[in-house]
Amino acid sequence: MKFSSTLALLSIGVSGMTIAQELPQMPPSMFEVLPNETRVIERPDQLPDAIDYFVLRNNSTLLVKPEVGNWKLTARFGYFEPGAKIIASGHSHTQQAPNGTTGGNGGNCHTGKQAGNGTHGSNGGHGANVELHLGIASFGDLTIDTSGGAGQKGGNGGRGGAGGRADISEYCKGGSGGYGGNGGDGGIGGRAGNVTIEWWETGGSTPSLAGADGKLRGLRVVAKGGAAGAGGSRGEGGPGGPGRCKKIGFVKTCRGSGDTGGPGKPGRPSVKGQDGIVQVLRKER
Repeated sequence: MKFSSTLALLSIGVSGMTIAQELPQMPPSMFEVLPNETRVIERPDQLPDAIDYFVLRNNSTLLVKPEVGNWKLTARFGYFEPGAKIIASGHSHTQQAPNGTTGGNGGNCHTGKQAGNGTHGSNGGHGANVELHLGIASFGDLTIDTSGGAGQKGGNGGRGGAGGRADISEYCKGGSGGYGGNGGDGGIGGRAGNVTIEWWETGGSTPSLAGADGKLRGLRVVAKGGAAGAGGSRGEGGPGGPGRCKKIGFVKTCRGSGDTGGPGKPGRPSVKGQDGIVQVLRKER
């Protein structure tokens, strides 16, 4: 009897009889990112955890979104061509947090309103932990980035409201300007993910892959904590209300202008995120 290449023959003894049973063989599993492709992973089920062949072609990028979380992979054969990248860094904030509102102007002779404070900056996102257990079949180079995201800059304090103008009839000078708002504090940098790589040779000796310390030549791992967010600028005090003069008959009466409002306090810069731990281990097979 002839069998397909995808079938196996299993003999089972039952009461002195031999029964031939055909069982399907699973084809090799493979995860491949094509040359110059950026494969975006948005859900954990889009990533393998155990596979036969893991292949990153020339200048390909595997971009793992922060919401996916940590990732562990075991592959029998890993193929990495020049320019391959795995990016699992945290979200960085590129826009400043909202600024404080401007204070309202005061009525005649009244002080301007105090401005709003700048918003506290959001913290940077954390990088994912990446753990790879791989048999290396071919290795050009590989960059893995699990850096934390940058913290957000705090919002600027608003400007104080203008003081009201002087009023002769009320015998009062111009109102003082309102106080400026405080700058928002910066956000904390995100924590970098840890990277663990356990690798072994496949298909014969590959002495050029390993350095004296057992690490892979051509492997670059970036696991830096995210940058600290800067504090927002202080808000300036509002201008004092203008003075006013009025001539009644032969008498000129004047009331002076108000004082400029005091500035707010600048926001405080935050702290950098924690660096990740990188371990690259060569396993003897």
